[in-house]
Amino acid sequence: MYANLNYTLLKVVGILWPISLVFMHFVLIEPITFPVVVFPLVTMWLLLNTKFELTYLLVALVLVIYASLLGMHSENSEEFMKSFILFISFISALLLASKTKLINSHFFEISLRLFVWLSFFLALFTILQAISLNLFSSYTFINPLGPFGRAGPGGEVYVPHILAVLKKSNAVFSEPSVCGWFLALAAAITINWNGSRERFKSIMPLTMLVGAGITGAMSGLLNAIIIVLFWAYLTQKGGKGLLLKGGVLLVVILAVTVLLSYAPISDRMGEISREGSSTYYRIAAPLMLLADSLPNYPFGHALGQIDYIASKSYMVNWEGGAQFGIHNSFFTIIYYFGIVGVIASLWYLYFTCRAVILKRKSSLILLALMLVFSETGGLWSPEITLLITYCILIIRHFDQSTSYPTDKTIRTTGEL
Repeated sequence: MYANLNYTLLKVVGILWPISLVFMHFVLIEPITFPVVVFPLVTMWLLLNTKFELTYLLVALVLVIYASLLGMHSENSEEFMKSFILFISFISALLLASKTKLINSHFFEISLRLFVWLSFFLALFTILQAISLNLFSSYTFINPLGPFGRAGPGGEVYVPHILAVLKKSNAVFSEPSVCGWFLALAAAITINWNGSRERFKSIMPLTMLVGAGITGAMSGLLNAIIIVLFWAYLTQKGGKGLLLKGGVLLVVILAVTVLLSYAPISDRMGEISREGSSTYYRIAAPLMLLADSLPNYPFGHALGQIDYIASKSYMVNWEGGAQFGIHNSFFTIIYYFGIVGVIASLWYLYFTCRAVILKRKSSLILLALMLVFSETGGLWSPEITLLITYCILIIRHFDQSTSYPTDKTIRTTGEL
């Protein structure tokens, strides 16, 4: 009975988790409420095979206490508590996932297959959107979720401007940039999944990378190019590997040359320092914010406190009448945790670079996650917490085992 319960629990989590990731901006699966259903299931499963080391527990405890001490100086206690609860959930999820000793391989046989296929069809739909918008000026496939579509920037469901030279596609996500980085990450996971099963097929990850680039968002284009280049670098030696590397590099060089000569793309590349552009508010403005914040607040700000951000004129789009947040998780960590945030960010960059140099199995996923962190500021939001936790478990699975037991094996042995 115990084995059957574990098997059923794993199957439920294995199916729900990838669906929640692919539809992280679907209003019926609201990111704030859906994890309330998923987290207890995940936690129950993890607690059955988790053993903590004292070091990890102490690090988690120190981070929570540190955030609590900063919260004592918050001017908006309600906003602090909202962010603090999410931060505790984030730390708890990372702690549980990072110390899971043995991952049930059947969980990933179900879950990863579902995730890969959902992402593949999502990429196909993204490409269909781009063709429909830019070749036929048709909005037929935009906002397929209708009134249930998640609102994007400005509180409105995303619809490309009819006069835009390049109409960006967003599939089922709130905006094209989210669709772009998600598909690039999905491609990295798929490459690992194919490799571990010894059935290496390039069509699915390549389709995802094309989907990421064709969104028209800089995050999708740059992430796709970086993933392709490192995919070639990490490919094993041999005739097949060398052929793939040469072909991939040639395609990338040609694609980059063509894209950079395309006005909508080349103009975006030169907008980093132009005030008023979205690229400016995502890169230049946050860097100026940190340059001002770190000397005056070396230990960071209380969670959820944005008064300091609002006080900086360069963080406000006066023409558009909107205040911009920090669209970079590394910048977010540094803003809220100061020097501690700098150390944490540098540690992750070092860990990822070291894994890539050593050509570890899951280094491509770590690299793709690093790109995601640099393009979204909601690090401890429920949907990003679920995404990061899922990736950690996948990485640990690839590092531990490549065998897949049958349903009968799980039911009879109750393997965990």
